[in-house]
Amino acid sequence: MSMNSKFSSGGNGASEKSSFFRKTFCLVSLYWKSEEKLFAWCSLLALGGLSLLAVATALAINEWYKHFYNAIQELDAYSFYRLVLVFIAIVLFSVFRSVLITYWVDVFALRWRRWLTNHYLSAWVVESNRPDQIERQVDNPDQRIAEDINKFTFETIDLACGLFYTLASVVSFSVVLIGISGGAQLWGLNIPAYMFWAAIFYALLGTFISQKIGFKLVSLSNNQQRSEADLRYFLIRFRDHSCERGISQAAMAKKTASVKSSMSAWPTCAALSA
Repeated sequence: MSMNSKFSSGGNGASEKSSFFRKTFCLVSLYWKSEEKLFAWCSLLALGGLSLLAVATALAINEWYKHFYNAIQELDAYSFYRLVLVFIAIVLFSVFRSVLITYWVDVFALRWRRWLTNHYLSAWVVESNRPDQIERQVDNPDQRIAEDINKFTFETIDLACGLFYTLASVVSFSVVLIGISGGAQLWGLNIPAYMFWAAIFYALLGTFISQKIGFKLVSLSNNQQRSEADLRYFLIRFRDHSCERGISQAAMAKKTASVKSSMSAWPTCAALSA
């Protein structure tokens, strides 16, 4: 694979016709096609299974509440103490599952990050005849490899697990809501399973508001990361050049002014109202 094609899979050198989701899929699928694909697929299945166990635990606790309060209402001491032991067992299992999924996410993300880092370092340093050409396409490629890959791997796995858990919870608890909610009259219309439809409406409304508020934060975050990378690059260059003899004060003043100008362009909260 050529140098440009490797970096284009990350999204910066791709053609304008390629959609965001296609470029993201190309970047994510690299690891699942590599020599570590067996570990990647096994980890994906393991995290999916652990997420399903989290949903099962939530359903078990929901069912436990029903029997527990029934035992209190009926003054059934035997059922009460038995359900206390059941609750302790559920909590212990939930703690074990949480520790296991946290550990596995960290291991998976670290190995994915290590592979992606080696992949792009090889593309930039080893296989490229002109590394400076990449710097014209990607700003601060060294810091993007160090910082962006770290955030990409950990946050992608975290978001994927959260999305899978949420979808499984929606399906599971929708069945519960439909079963316990009756009909309701609204403006002369009978709405069956009104609690289910109310939950759907609430979720869609919250998603719409969050998308409207948070969409502009994406570009602000990108601008902030770019400015911070430029600042770190300047500080490294300043430290290196300060050790050399004959560096002029005028040159350093010029560099300092350029950094101040870059910092003044950092995104602010005022951009949210734009």
